[in-house]
Amino acid sequence: VFTNLKVLDLRNCSALTKLPNFSHSLDLEKLCLQRCSSLTDIPDSIGNLTKLSSLDVSHCKCLSTLPDSIENLPELQELRLNYCKSLSTLPHSIRKLTLLKRLELDSCESLSSLPDFIGNLTELEVLVASYKSLSTLPDSIGNLSRLKYLYLFFCISLSALPDSIGILTKLRTLEMAGCQSLSALPDSIGNLTGLKRIHLSFCKSLPALPYSIG
Repeated sequence: VFTNLKVLDLRNCSALTKLPNFSHSLDLEKLCLQRCSSLTDIPDSIGNLTKLSSLDVSHCKCLSTLPDSIENLPELQELRLNYCKSLSTLPHSIRKLTLLKRLELDSCESLSSLPDFIGNLTELEVLVASYKSLSTLPDSIGNLSRLKYLYLFFCISLSALPDSIGILTKLRTLEMAGCQSLSALPDSIGNLTGLKRIHLSFCKSLPALPYSIG
C-alpha cells in the first residue's frame, strides 16, 4: 500500500477496466486517468482523497457517470472531463466543489445541458463547455464572479447567451467558435469592462454585434 503517494498517472492505460481502492492513498494530490478508454466507472473510495487537487479523466470514452462521493474532495481545483463521450450527466455533488478553479467539458457528446448548480462553483476561473447538444447556458452562470476564461466551442445548438453574463466583471477572455445557431449577444456584454479578448469565429447566424460593445 503506497500510503505516501502524491501523484498517480495512469494515462494511456487503454486496457484498464478497474481502479484500486483509494482508502489508503490519503495523501494523493493528482490523479490522471487520461485515455483509460476501457474504464467504465470510478470507485466511491475516491471520496477518501481529501487532498486531491487535480483529477483528469479526459478521453475515458466508456465512463458514463461520476460517483457522488466526488463531493468529498474539498481541495479539488481542476476537473477535466474532456471527450468523455458516454458521460450523460454531471452529479449534483459537483456543486460542493467550492474550491474548483478549472472545469473542462470539451466534446462530452452525451451531455445535454450545463446544470444550474454550476453557479455554486464560485471560485471557478476557467470554464470549457463545448458540446453539440448544449442549447442554453443557465442564468446561474452569473454567480461565477471569479470567472476569467469562458470557452464555448462548436455548441451548434446554442442560440443565445444569458443576460447574466454581464455580471462576470472578472472575465478576460470569451471564445466562441463554431456556434452556428448563435443569433445574438446580450447588450449586457458591454458591462464586461475587463474583457481583453473576444473570439467569435464560424458563428454563421450572428448578424451583428450589440452597440454596447462599441
